[in-house]
Parts: sequence; structure tokens; C-alpha cells
Amino acid sequence: MRSSPGFSLIELLVVLILLGILFSIAVPGVLGVRRRAYDSVAQAHLREAVAYQFTYATEHGDYADELGKLESEGLRRVPGVELELRSGGASFCMLVRHARGRYWYAATPEKVVNTGVPAGNPAPSDCP
Repeated sequence: MRSSPGFSLIELLVVLILLGILFSIAVPGVLGVRRRAYDSVAQAHLREAVAYQFTYATEHGDYADELGKLESEGLRRVPGVELELRSGGASFCMLVRHARGRYWYAATPEKVVNTGVPAGNPAPSDCP
């Protein structure tokens, strides 16, 4: 019996099975990293909006009651990020999520927190 150069069918199948196992381990991890990155983008935009709120309050005496006022001050829209302003005047509550992120995040003058509400759900009705 003469052996031919090359790989046998069994050897090729073993390699394919090993590659499949490696991909099944790696892909969920990569997707989780991307979703956390989307959440980081949303949180950064929320912190920027809070800074604009403080600037607006310093210049006008009260917090802005609509996003248009903050946008006229220079706040930019970020693709995929949904920002909601719930109140203005003496205090404020802002909610943000990224369309591909994991959670809604909230900000008040005192803190920025994860609401625990999944981003696929509607925004929470109240700020923490």
C-alpha cells in the first residue's frame, strides 16, 4: 500500500471540528465586547449632555427643559444613541441608551447610574 501526500478525510474533519469549537467560544465574547462598547458610547454622550446642562444652568439660571436648547448650545447628536430629557428648571433627569447596547442609563445633577432596564425595552418611567 502506497501512501499519497496530503491529508486524509479524517484529519480534515478533525481540523474543522476544532475550528468550530474555537469559533463557538470566541464569537460570543466578541459580541459581548461590542455591546459593552456601545454602552460606553451612550454613557459618554450622557456625561457630555450633563456637562451641557450645567453650562446651560450657569448661563440661564435654570436647567434646560428640552434637548433643542442643549443642542443650540453645542450638544451634538450621536448616531445610534437615544437621549431623553425628562425635566428641567431646578433639577433634571436624562435617560440614554444605544440602539445596540445593553441598558438604559440615567443622570441627575448628583449621579449617573445604570437603570438596569434592558435597552430593548421602553425607557424607564422615572429616574433613580
